[in-house]
Amino acid sequence: MAIVKTNINYTHSNMMNDIHELLISYPFIQKQTVGYSVLGKPIPVLRLRAWYKKSILFRKYSWK
Repeated sequence: MAIVKTNINYTHSNMMNDIHELLISYPFIQKQTVGYSVLGKPIPVLRLRAWYKKSILFRKYSWK
């Protein structure tokens, strides 16, 4: 099941809804606002939490 729909005209509203769904589905994602567009809409940035990245690296190297 895809969260982000690719067969529609993508708008800021669609993006914000998709981000909301991603945050609900994947609790290790964090959202921050880095600024605002010329139209005054927020510019979001999504990132993985630091502990999750460390956990992935640990698993990657522990399998070798």
